[in-house]
Amino acid sequence: MLFYKEENGMNVIFKGLVIGLVSLGMLFIGSWTSAQAASKTVKLPTSIKGTWYGYVGKRNVQGHKIYEIDRLTFKKDRLTITMYETRKQSLHALRWQGSNVTAVHYTQKSKGVYRVKPRQLDGGTLMTIRTRRVNVKALGQKRQALKLADGDGVSYAFRQPLLSHVWNGDIL
Repeated sequence: MLFYKEENGMNVIFKGLVIGLVSLGMLFIGSWTSAQAASKTVKLPTSIKGTWYGYVGKRNVQGHKIYEIDRLTFKKDRLTITMYETRKQSLHALRWQGSNVTAVHYTQKSKGVYRVKPRQLDGGTLMTIRTRRVNVKALGQKRQALKLADGDGVSYAFRQPLLSHVWNGDIL
Protein backbone atom coordinates (compact mmCIF):
# COMPACT_ATOMS: atom_id res chain seq x y z
CA MET A 1 0.00 0.00 0.00
CA LEU A 2 0.95 3.64 -0.32
CA PHE A 3 2.96 4.89 2.65
CA TYR A 4 1.04 2.85 5.17
CA LYS A 5 2.66 3.46 8.51
CA GLU A 6 1.23 3.65 12.01
CA GLU A 7 2.07 6.88 13.81
CA ASN A 8 0.49 7.76 17.17
CA GLY A 9 -2.55 5.52 16.48
CA MET A 10 -3.30 7.15 13.13
CA ASN A 11 -2.01 5.93 9.81
CA VAL A 12 -0.08 8.17 7.44
CA ILE A 13 -2.49 7.58 4.55
CA PHE A 14 -5.41 8.92 6.57
CA LYS A 15 -3.40 11.99 7.61
CA GLY A 16 -2.34 12.63 4.02
CA LEU A 17 -5.90 12.25 2.82
CA VAL A 18 -7.22 14.69 5.42
CA ILE A 19 -4.48 17.23 4.70
CA GLY A 20 -5.09 16.89 0.96
CA LEU A 21 -8.85 17.42 1.31
CA VAL A 22 -8.39 20.43 3.62
CA SER A 23 -5.92 22.07 1.26
CA LEU A 24 -8.17 21.36 -1.73
CA GLY A 25 -11.12 22.86 0.16
CA MET A 26 -9.10 25.97 1.03
CA LEU A 27 -8.07 26.33 -2.61
CA PHE A 28 -11.71 26.02 -3.72
CA ILE A 29 -12.97 28.53 -1.15
CA GLY A 30 -10.18 30.97 -2.02
CA SER A 31 -10.94 30.85 -5.73
CA TRP A 32 -14.68 31.08 -5.13
CA THR A 33 -14.42 34.19 -2.97
CA SER A 34 -12.05 35.90 -5.40
CA ALA A 35 -14.45 35.18 -8.29
CA GLN A 36 -17.34 36.56 -6.26
CA ALA A 37 -15.36 39.65 -5.32
CA ALA A 38 -14.38 40.23 -8.94
CA SER A 39 -17.96 40.24 -10.21
CA LYS A 40 -19.30 42.58 -7.49
CA THR A 41 -22.93 41.74 -8.16
CA VAL A 42 -25.10 44.59 -6.90
CA LYS A 43 -28.78 45.46 -6.68
CA LEU A 44 -30.28 47.65 -9.36
CA PRO A 45 -31.68 50.92 -7.93
CA THR A 46 -35.47 51.02 -7.56
CA SER A 47 -35.67 54.07 -9.83
CA ILE A 48 -34.54 51.87 -12.73
CA LYS A 49 -36.53 48.73 -11.93
CA GLY A 50 -39.84 48.27 -13.68
CA THR A 51 -41.08 48.67 -17.21
CA TRP A 52 -39.47 50.73 -19.98
CA TYR A 53 -40.39 50.99 -23.67
CA GLY A 54 -38.19 51.45 -26.70
CA TYR A 55 -39.21 52.32 -30.24
CA VAL A 56 -37.63 49.77 -32.58
CA GLY A 57 -38.86 51.34 -35.81
CA LYS A 58 -41.42 50.95 -38.55
CA ARG A 59 -41.67 48.77 -41.60
CA ASN A 60 -44.10 48.36 -44.48
CA VAL A 61 -46.00 45.11 -44.79
CA GLN A 62 -48.39 44.78 -47.74
CA GLY A 63 -48.87 48.54 -47.93
CA HIS A 64 -49.45 49.01 -44.18
CA LYS A 65 -47.06 50.71 -41.78
CA ILE A 66 -46.22 48.49 -38.83
CA TYR A 67 -44.68 50.14 -35.75
CA GLU A 68 -42.50 47.94 -33.56
CA ILE A 69 -42.07 48.46 -29.80
CA ASP A 70 -39.97 46.55 -27.26
CA ARG A 71 -40.91 46.50 -23.59
CA LEU A 72 -38.06 45.97 -21.13
CA THR A 73 -38.92 44.88 -17.61
CA PHE A 74 -36.03 45.03 -15.14
CA LYS A 75 -36.41 42.91 -12.03
CA LYS A 76 -33.86 41.96 -9.39
CA ASP A 77 -32.68 38.79 -11.13
CA ARG A 78 -34.14 38.84 -14.63
CA LEU A 79 -34.75 40.95 -17.69
CA THR A 80 -37.90 40.36 -19.71
CA ILE A 81 -38.03 41.67 -23.27
CA THR A 82 -41.44 41.64 -24.90
CA MET A 83 -41.88 42.56 -28.56
CA TYR A 84 -45.04 44.28 -29.78
CA GLU A 85 -46.28 45.72 -33.03
CA THR A 86 -49.21 47.90 -34.04
CA ARG A 87 -50.59 49.61 -37.12
CA LYS A 88 -51.57 52.71 -35.14
CA GLN A 89 -49.18 55.64 -35.09
CA SER A 90 -50.40 56.48 -31.58
CA LEU A 91 -48.86 53.14 -30.49
CA HIS A 92 -52.13 51.91 -28.98
CA ALA A 93 -53.58 48.43 -29.50
CA LEU A 94 -50.22 46.73 -29.24
CA ARG A 95 -50.14 43.13 -30.46
CA TRP A 96 -47.81 40.73 -28.72
CA GLN A 97 -45.17 39.17 -31.00
CA GLY A 98 -42.91 37.33 -28.59
CA SER A 99 -41.08 37.44 -25.27
CA ASN A 100 -37.63 36.62 -24.02
CA VAL A 101 -36.79 36.16 -20.34
CA THR A 102 -33.11 36.21 -19.39
CA ALA A 103 -31.69 35.52 -15.95
CA VAL A 104 -29.29 38.41 -15.29
CA HIS A 105 -27.19 40.02 -12.62
CA TYR A 106 -26.07 43.60 -12.36
CA THR A 107 -22.53 44.81 -11.76
CA GLN A 108 -21.46 48.35 -11.09
CA LYS A 109 -19.09 49.76 -13.70
CA SER A 110 -18.71 53.15 -12.02
CA LYS A 111 -20.84 55.50 -9.95
CA GLY A 112 -24.32 55.49 -11.47
CA VAL A 113 -23.42 53.12 -14.31
CA TYR A 114 -24.50 49.48 -14.23
CA ARG A 115 -23.84 46.54 -16.53
CA VAL A 116 -26.54 43.99 -17.25
CA LYS A 117 -24.95 40.56 -17.64
CA PRO A 118 -26.61 37.22 -18.33
CA ARG A 119 -26.15 34.51 -15.69
CA GLN A 120 -24.12 32.33 -18.03
CA LEU A 121 -20.49 31.42 -17.66
CA ASP A 122 -19.51 32.78 -21.06
CA GLY A 123 -22.06 35.61 -21.19
CA GLY A 124 -20.78 39.09 -21.95
CA THR A 125 -22.47 42.37 -21.16
CA LEU A 126 -25.95 42.75 -22.65
CA MET A 127 -26.11 46.49 -22.06
CA THR A 128 -24.99 49.31 -19.82
CA ILE A 129 -27.53 51.40 -17.92
CA ARG A 130 -27.05 54.88 -16.54
CA THR A 131 -29.06 55.35 -13.34
CA ARG A 132 -29.22 59.08 -13.77
CA ARG A 133 -32.15 59.55 -16.09
CA VAL A 134 -31.63 62.07 -18.85
CA ASN A 135 -34.04 64.62 -20.25
CA VAL A 136 -34.63 64.05 -23.94
CA LYS A 137 -36.75 66.12 -26.29
CA ALA A 138 -39.36 63.68 -27.57
CA LEU A 139 -42.42 64.68 -29.57
CA GLY A 140 -41.89 68.37 -28.80
CA GLN A 141 -41.63 67.92 -25.02
CA LYS A 142 -38.80 67.20 -22.61
CA ARG A 143 -39.20 63.73 -21.15
CA GLN A 144 -37.13 61.63 -18.81
CA ALA A 145 -35.48 58.66 -20.46
CA LEU A 146 -33.28 55.76 -19.49
CA LYS A 147 -29.99 55.78 -21.37
CA LEU A 148 -28.98 52.32 -22.61
CA ALA A 149 -25.66 51.61 -24.26
CA ASP A 150 -24.59 48.51 -26.11
CA GLY A 151 -22.01 47.70 -28.75
CA ASP A 152 -23.95 49.57 -31.46
CA GLY A 153 -24.37 52.87 -29.64
CA VAL A 154 -26.74 54.68 -27.30
CA SER A 155 -30.51 54.25 -27.18
CA TYR A 156 -33.25 55.66 -24.98
CA ALA A 157 -36.15 53.92 -23.25
CA PHE A 158 -39.24 55.66 -21.86
CA ARG A 159 -41.83 54.74 -19.27
CA GLN A 160 -44.56 54.68 -21.94
CA PRO A 161 -44.39 53.83 -25.66
CA LEU A 162 -43.33 56.87 -27.69
CA LEU A 163 -42.83 57.28 -31.41
CA SER A 164 -39.44 58.86 -30.83
CA HIS A 165 -35.74 57.97 -30.79
CA VAL A 166 -35.46 54.84 -32.90
CA TRP A 167 -33.10 52.36 -31.28
CA ASN A 168 -29.63 52.08 -32.80
CA GLY A 169 -29.27 48.65 -34.37
CA ASP A 170 -30.51 45.76 -32.32
CA ILE A 171 -30.23 46.92 -28.69
CA LEU A 172 -30.63 43.38 -27.41
